[in-house]
Parts: sequence; structure tokens; C-alpha cells
Amino acid sequence: MKTEKKVSVVITAHNRKKYLKDAIKSILNQEVDHDVSIEIIVVSNFDDPDLTRFMKENSIINVRTDKDSFGEKLAAGIDSSNGDIICFLDDDDMFHKKKISYVLEIFWNNPKMSYLHNDIQTISEDTTFNENIGETIGNNRNRLDVFNLSEKKPLLKSGKLTSKRVDWYVSCISIRSDLAKKYSSILKNIYRSLDKALFLVAVDYGHEIGTTQNKLTLYRKHESVTGIKTSKENFMLAKHQFTMESMENLEFLSSNLSSSNENYLNLHNVFIKKMQANDIIYSMKRKSSIQFALKMISLFIGQGCRECFFIAGILFIHFLSPGMSIDIYMEIQNSGI
Repeated sequence: MKTEKKVSVVITAHNRKKYLKDAIKSILNQEVDHDVSIEIIVVSNFDDPDLTRFMKENSIINVRTDKDSFGEKLAAGIDSSNGDIICFLDDDDMFHKKKISYVLEIFWNNPKMSYLHNDIQTISEDTTFNENIGETIGNNRNRLDVFNLSEKKPLLKSGKLTSKRVDWYVSCISIRSDLAKKYSSILKNIYRSLDKALFLVAVDYGHEIGTTQNKLTLYRKHESVTGIKTSKENFMLAKHQFTMESMENLEFLSSNLSSSNENYLNLHNVFIKKMQANDIIYSMKRKSSIQFALKMISLFIGQGCRECFFIAGILFIHFLSPGMSIDIYMEIQNSGI
């Protein structure tokens, strides 16, 4: 008799109901084996009779909270979960119909893996759920990179890991339950850059981290929040505030973890230095551009951080023309992610 495999999907929603039912439907319609059960947990700060009825009809755990913090919601979902693996999903995104099947296969074939990151397919604001949505995964089981982050085995080039963007976007992250529950009390205090916080606690945990190029998450791109519909000044202010709050949150995380894992220390340093460099651009601090450009080049050489080389180039441009560097960043965000 096969042992049942249980997966929990934590969906977080804040002040937004429009896409939540589609997100849930993408989980209800997952194609999984008979020995797999899926538990759906919705954590939101609102009540809606139609959604409540829909969730009750589909045996979905409905967690209501007045907490505004993303970390509080994520931790509430983790603490309410009973699965072996936990997948995270924002209320406006969806999963490819084979995501959970593929994620389980990876975790079961890699028993030391504690964290998995998958790629995205971008969808528009108006995309609704249908059973065939998303690209075909295909036979790409070999498209998996695994990194051993044991405290006894420091990565020679930790920046190569961040260059694969394994720290980006919560809806792309799946983790083992024991890892999630160990750190949930710390994560609940994080309200910015939860994706990086989840990645860093997995690094501190010291097992294996995996990243796959398969597009298992359908990422909804909102033009209203990418910068297309805002002024340059508002873009800079919003990015500056977000960056400062993110650095504050990551420093809080480190002070509470007090990690001795060299991989954690190196990766935390890379994140903070990248944020500091980007904030020079967002806050128009032209005089510091060359100094931080050299720091970014040092991280590129020492840690293999490819995006640090790119940031260095933007900083050199910023020194010559601050307005042009902002234009480049806005264009990058508006044309992609």
C-alpha cells in the first residue's frame, strides 16, 4: 500500500477578492496521482459570502485575520497546514495544472531538498482560469539544479545561486513543512521581501535547494503596479521606501537567526549590498555611484553574482546621467519583471 503524500497550498489575500476564486480553481484542478491529497488554506483579511460559500463547498480551510503584514498571513497559513510539502500562492496568481505533481516528484526524488523554486509564465490582468491554461511542461525533468547548502560545505560562488533568481517571488516557492514550521515565528515579523526571507531561512536550515526552469507558476502582471501608470518621481519614492524596508526586514531576520552558516552570511551580504546599490539610484545619490559600482564588480568577481555586474553598469550610467538610470530601471520593470 502506498503512503499518502499530502501537500498544503497556502494562498494569501489582502484587500483583493477579484482573482481569488481563479487561484483556488487552479489548485482544485491539479492533475495528481491517487495517493496525493491537497490541502488548501486561504488566509485573508476580509469576509465575502460568495467566497466563503465556495470555500466551504470545496473543503478549503478559511483563515481570517486582521493582520496587515504579509509575514503574519504566511505564518498563519504555515501554522494551520498539515502537509509534508507547502506551496505558496498569491491570490492573483495561478498554478499550472501539473505543478504539484512535478513539485512532489522532485522532493520525493531528492530527500535532502528543503526548498524548491520554479520559473513563471506571465499572464495579463484579464486572464481567467481554464483547465488548459499555461504552457505544457513537457519532459523536462532534467531541468533541475541542486545546491548543497550544508554548513560544512560553503558554496565557492554563492552569487551564482542568486543569479538564478531562486530568491524571487513567493508564488514560485515550495518548501518542506518541517523547515516552514521551524521558522514561522520569525517569518511572521517580516512584511517586506518575504521571498528573500523564505530563501534565507532555507539557507540557514542547511540542506539542499533546488531550482527548475519549468514554468509552473502563472504570474499575473498588473500594469497598474509596474510603473507604467506612475510618474518617475512616484516610481523612485516607492522603490526607495520598499528597498529601505526590505533591508530593515532582512537585518531583523539575521539578528534573530544569528546564523553560523557561511552560505547564509555570504548570501545575506550579497542581498544587502545589491539593495544598497539600487537605492543609490532610486534616491539619486550620484556621488556614491562609482564607489558602489566597484563593490558590485567585486561581488561579481568574488561571488559570481551576474546581476551585480549589471547593477555596476547602471551605477556608472547613474554617475553620468541620474535621469537615464531611472529611465532604464523603469523600462526594465515595465517590459518584464
